[in-house]
Amino acid sequence: MELIRLFAQLAMMRKSPEEVPASPVLLALTIGVYFGGQWVVGTLLPPMKGPWMNRLLLDVAFTFVWYALLMYLVKKPERFLQTGTAVYGFQILLLPPSIAIAGCSRFWTRSRSGNIPCRGSPWRCSSGSSRPTVT
Repeated sequence: MELIRLFAQLAMMRKSPEEVPASPVLLALTIGVYFGGQWVVGTLLPPMKGPWMNRLLLDVAFTFVWYALLMYLVKKPERFLQTGTAVYGFQILLLPPSIAIAGCSRFWTRSRSGNIPCRGSPWRCSSGSSRPTVT
């Protein structure tokens, strides 16, 4: 629970990544939680077109390599553990709203008539109208 508070304070810019413990185990744990959360989303929600697991692996690997490279370029490789943990911790905090957005967006599709129907609902909003109508 203390880590969640720390990640929230990082997100609100009240604390900096240097206050995150420099622990390879903590970095691996935050990467694992982020990966697991994204895996659950990809499993429970209707799958994206294409190989979503490959995209998830690429997302995790690219983020890891990108921040390792940034820390190397600014000549602070010793700060990678803290920065990486802070980045993945922040992404974990963004997971619940991103799940909600992904879930909602997959239920809305655009039909050929220009209406935006919500599956399972009789409500439709035509693209030129701001008022929903029952069909």
